[in-house]
Amino acid sequence: FHHHACQHPLIPLNDNQNTRLTAAEIHEGAVKNMYLYCQENGLSQVWAYLWNCWYCPDKWPLWACSAADTISVLHTTMIVEGFWNKLKHSTLHAFN
Repeated sequence: FHHHACQHPLIPLNDNQNTRLTAAEIHEGAVKNMYLYCQENGLSQVWAYLWNCWYCPDKWPLWACSAADTISVLHTTMIVEGFWNKLKHSTLHAFN
């Protein structure tokens, strides 16, 4: 769920080709991912709730970053803070 909220067409995937998905591809992938998770775990009522309240085309733009043309300054700051937090606690920690 968190991953779906943070994806954006301007942020490349973490691969060697720096692949960028369109907003439609991000939405389609998020819906498919959540649907399959609910299906595999017998969560049909949860899927109904998620679709109707979060993932349907009318609700998606209310919370998904990929629905906007630009990335908000707040989101950009969160990305940088997340990078430094991970670097500090995983990478640099190994050298102390």
